[in-house]
Amino acid sequence: MDEFKSKAETRGFADDFYGFNNLGAGSNPQTPTSSKIAYGLNSYFGRVNYNHQNKYLVTLTGRADGSSKFGPENQFAFFPSAALAWRASNEDFLSQSETISNLKLRASYGATGNSEIPAYRALAGLESGTVIFAGDRASYSIPQRMANSDLKWEKTNQLDAGLEIGFLNNRIALEVDVYRKLTTDMLLNAPVPSTSGFSNVFRNVGSMENKGIEITLNTTNIDNEVFGWDSNFNISINKNEVVSLTGGSDIFLGSTLIREGEPVGTFFGYIDEGTWNTDEAAQAAIYDRLW
Repeated sequence: MDEFKSKAETRGFADDFYGFNNLGAGSNPQTPTSSKIAYGLNSYFGRVNYNHQNKYLVTLTGRADGSSKFGPENQFAFFPSAALAWRASNEDFLSQSETISNLKLRASYGATGNSEIPAYRALAGLESGTVIFAGDRASYSIPQRMANSDLKWEKTNQLDAGLEIGFLNNRIALEVDVYRKLTTDMLLNAPVPSTSGFSNVFRNVGSMENKGIEITLNTTNIDNEVFGWDSNFNISINKNEVVSLTGGSDIFLGSTLIREGEPVGTFFGYIDEGTWNTDEAAQAAIYDRLW
């Protein structure tokens, strides 16, 4: 993908008659800017599906993705997935049941990748501009960002197990899913020591875990030509935890932080212990002098 941008600006118009159609009418032209961004994504994908009598279902998928946004040794990564399902309600011992109309057990595992960062973040960059020096305008170039050739894909591996069951011609349908999702090599524009000359750099900072359960219940209470009534209920519980951080140190992001053993984006700050009235403050001052 190629993206090109250019900008021209001037100030000091006598009036707004020309709008933006005549920049030359401004008395104070600004420095024009232009930029071009190019990056590529190369993907290979394959899938195999197997269905035996609509009872045993298997899906296998393999995907290889390459992104120019990462370091030269880490541009490609492989992301497999597999899904298995058993529709027990189609077996002989349940196919004639008047109570259970659907019973399906399923499990899946899959890996996905994230490359949604700006281009060139694995490379060092320069920032250019102009400055007035000795009465003349001179151009300059200064380092804009640090290089990180170790930058690589963020990967998420998820394991899911589920149950689908329907009663009375699916008038009552229940779905239950439990899952565990582990994200490794998390991508973050993380702070760096100011002694480096920079404030942030994109890097892989560690791993986090999400695990939980989702329950959905749908019922058809009344279904006729005059009146219909359906009920839908769902609940989900998720626990998020930072499993590990590169180097083990906390990452501070304004009023939140990323810390091992805590959820991502945990707030931090002072603890308000209340206020003292005049007498309590005087007693506290006496206590401090005694010690």
